[in-house]
Amino acid sequence: MRNIFKTKTKALAAAWRSARTQHPQGWWLAALLYGLLGVLILGPQPWLPVVGAGDTDLWEAMGFYVREHWHWWPLPHIDLVSDRAFYPYGGQVALQAWGLERDLFYALLFSLGGAGPWLKLYFLLSVAIALFGIARILQPDFGERRATLTAIGAVFLNIYALICKFPFHSNMAIVHWLGLSLATDFVLVWRFVRGRAIGRAWWLGRGALALLSLGQDLGYVAGFGLLSLVLSGGWMLAVRWWRWRTQAIELAADAHQDAKNQDWQLRLGYWIYGWPPFRPIEWGLIVLIIWAAWLYLLPVIPIVQLAKELDWSNTFDRAWFAHPLRLLAPYWPRINPIAAAGWWRAVLPSPLETDFDGVVGWGLLLAGAIGCWQRRRWWAAFVPLGLLMGCLIAYRPWDLPILQWFPWFSFNRVAGRGTVVFPIALALCSLGWQPDASRSARTRQWNRWAALAVAGICLLDLIGGYGLKPRAQPLDPSFQPYMALVAQQPGTAVLDWPFCVTGGNGVGSGDGTCPFFAHHPSTHALSRFHHKATVGQYLGRLHPSQLTPYLEAGWQYLALPDHPDLNQTQRQRRCFRRDEWEFFRRFFQLGDFAGINLYVDRLARGCEREFYAQLGHPIAQTTVPGMGRVVFIPKPAPWQGLVDLDQARLLRFSPFLDPAPVSPDPANRDRLDPETAPLKTAAPELDLVQFGTVRGVEIRGGLDRNRQGQRWGLAPMTVLDLQSDRSQTRQLKIQATVPVTDQQLSIFLDDQLLWRSELLSRNQALDLNLPIALPAGKSQLCLVYEQSIILRDQIPAAGNRPIALTFQHLAIE
Repeated sequence: MRNIFKTKTKALAAAWRSARTQHPQGWWLAALLYGLLGVLILGPQPWLPVVGAGDTDLWEAMGFYVREHWHWWPLPHIDLVSDRAFYPYGGQVALQAWGLERDLFYALLFSLGGAGPWLKLYFLLSVAIALFGIARILQPDFGERRATLTAIGAVFLNIYALICKFPFHSNMAIVHWLGLSLATDFVLVWRFVRGRAIGRAWWLGRGALALLSLGQDLGYVAGFGLLSLVLSGGWMLAVRWWRWRTQAIELAADAHQDAKNQDWQLRLGYWIYGWPPFRPIEWGLIVLIIWAAWLYLLPVIPIVQLAKELDWSNTFDRAWFAHPLRLLAPYWPRINPIAAAGWWRAVLPSPLETDFDGVVGWGLLLAGAIGCWQRRRWWAAFVPLGLLMGCLIAYRPWDLPILQWFPWFSFNRVAGRGTVVFPIALALCSLGWQPDASRSARTRQWNRWAALAVAGICLLDLIGGYGLKPRAQPLDPSFQPYMALVAQQPGTAVLDWPFCVTGGNGVGSGDGTCPFFAHHPSTHALSRFHHKATVGQYLGRLHPSQLTPYLEAGWQYLALPDHPDLNQTQRQRRCFRRDEWEFFRRFFQLGDFAGINLYVDRLARGCEREFYAQLGHPIAQTTVPGMGRVVFIPKPAPWQGLVDLDQARLLRFSPFLDPAPVSPDPANRDRLDPETAPLKTAAPELDLVQFGTVRGVEIRGGLDRNRQGQRWGLAPMTVLDLQSDRSQTRQLKIQATVPVTDQQLSIFLDDQLLWRSELLSRNQALDLNLPIALPAGKSQLCLVYEQSIILRDQIPAAGNRPIALTFQHLAIE
């Protein structure tokens, strides 16, 4: 028995040694981490799609849009102008975070199997491509073990992409071509500075990767890969020029190879006349280049052209960036900048998009630093990676717009998203670390202890970082039957109420077209389930002109948020009045709607019954993750013959100013008109600071949205269009503070000067009660400012806005 046991033990040991030889230890670790990531991503419902409020819903919806609007003939392209979005007005959707590879992948699988976990599968496939691709690119120069461990670090320690960005910002989590591009650039520079041959396949492969990157997020991920290519190519040209100029600097280890490199004329002649026949892999790369250009480059060109047609000179945005010292923060449990966000924000204040911005983790940081130090003799190989990280760290959208010097970064507005590059770059820097290469026993011993310490730190980063992954909200069992029922109803569109029209740049959020941004800005994304056109739309960047049809129609007057700050709104503050109901009901009749998705959690308490009384009773209900309870009210059959889209587009709601409140004599209460009595006795909604949008006042420009109980007046003027039902005298009441020295305010009504202030000093309070005589009908009130100031250094949300006054109260009473 003992001999049998020994024999079996020896056999198992031999099998283990064989497995280690055939499958290096790094791949066992990669398989373990990949399985863990798969469990986190697939969640409790692995075969169901990704559904959630806000940006989470956008990415599958974009794939569905591509499915519905993609054309192969005469060339691949997307219909970017359609009334499937912004129904029934129509509009262009070019300024979306397109990722054509992701969208085509989703569109293909959706066509084959309907709604499913296609985004999750694409993400896991992206991780696998990045893992194997980076390892394969690095293996010829650095060996399989180092290449595998570097790929594991670049992929699984990229906590910003894996944990923070998926699925909320899936466009920033899909980075496989970016990882392969950075790895290829590093190998090219590594070989170039060491004087080693660079085969033709490497250059063709890098060209293919540049075109394949166009299938990922255009504004950020693809741009980072192109930036790396430009910096690496420029650095190699600079090194080549320096060698040619000096002839004395030897950066190559192989003198014979370096001598060949110095003779650039012979080298050029060799490239032109001495090329050997193309190998099969090179022909394959050429075909891949042509295919990627046809599939990705051709559709991207009209997207860029349509986006560039819009004038963005008079639009504003805030500045997002991360403090550079956040690179020194760990991902360790309890002390990482997410779990201890308040402390880190106080110590390193900066306008962050997320608390993950700028954080890499100590493991990669130490490994990259050790690698650069040990291979400092070949410092030139690490310069492009340093330049790339330096550009991303130093980038400030308004103060130091380094990235915007490159045309593909024209719409790059969030500097912190460059964090996705740092783990890849630091992992590549760690390739300079060879723990067992030193001839000194003492150095080898130090390297082994350092490797053990770095491995432990990386483990803590993994535990702390992966522990931050939020749990996915499961779909209600009634969700899919609900959507199937909506899809079966006659009609090309569905009216979500309240709907949302806004952009990631903030346009629309303060204009009354998306009063509940914190709850459901992406109601339009449910079209991938019910296959109907939608009134709302959430774009990555929205131009003010795209809001014009909604503001002209008067939708902002029906928003009625219960709080002036869109981040704190919960529901509407009251039910519709009679004229508001007339407009809403008439629009519903004229549009080719299947019915209404009514988000009852956003209605004022008690108003749900009014919708049922006005429009009919619901036939289905469900709960949407992040959005709350929704019921479906089908369009009444008698109204289905009233459809007239031209009339729907021309429909206008232009209410008069609310009258001053009146407390009627109880003896005459019965004589009051039952329709106008509520207007006369209800509390008036007149303050533009408190209510955002008020009846009878159209904000034409120069007034920012409410922020913490105040609104900024923007230079050169605030323009308000007023509409009064009769000639009357009202009071213009202003309470404001002055943020700039020597401010002067002039007030005009229809080009007639009503009042002009003396010079106002900074922080001076302004309290004005000015009588104004309003004519019947429309008039225009202008508040003209002499000075303005940019406050983004003190208030990051101010961005590049020219702030002239800070209003605490602004009303026509």
